[in-house]
Amino acid sequence: MKITQERLKEILSYDSDTGFFKWLVSRGRNGNGARVGQIAGTKDVTGRITITIEGRHYRAHRLAWLYVYGRLPNGELDHRNGVQSDNRCSNLREATKSQNAANKRVLRAGLKGACFNRRRDKWMAAIRKDYKQIHLGYFATEQEAHAAYVEAANKLHGEFVRPR
Repeated sequence: MKITQERLKEILSYDSDTGFFKWLVSRGRNGNGARVGQIAGTKDVTGRITITIEGRHYRAHRLAWLYVYGRLPNGELDHRNGVQSDNRCSNLREATKSQNAANKRVLRAGLKGACFNRRRDKWMAAIRKDYKQIHLGYFATEQEAHAAYVEAANKLHGEFVRPR
């Protein structure tokens, strides 16, 4: 059974200014578990916070949404600033998978949307929308390819665009 807002508020408090959850009840045996007032959750390698409640693992950003709005989000939640551990409700918004992907940071060096094509000896620009890659053209410089990406991103992704 999934957790309800009522049950969540019985066991955790949520500070919307910090995005942190704190335990309202002690957990665990022999003093090895969480204590009242202790910050809940653990951070994984991606930076997301996971909280275990009654044997089930929940992402803290989804619990924040439930805590404030009384329901789990319909689809995905996007962190506006791209920081996966920043679970302030003001930093969260419902998004489609495509919108969430548009707001991802570039994990490698270089400019987003631009890659070098060795066969053509030019920079290629491309963007994804709803699981489809859209070719934007070939350019002499990485900056020109990136500029084409940014223009397309603004049209396709609107407020979810993260150009870098």
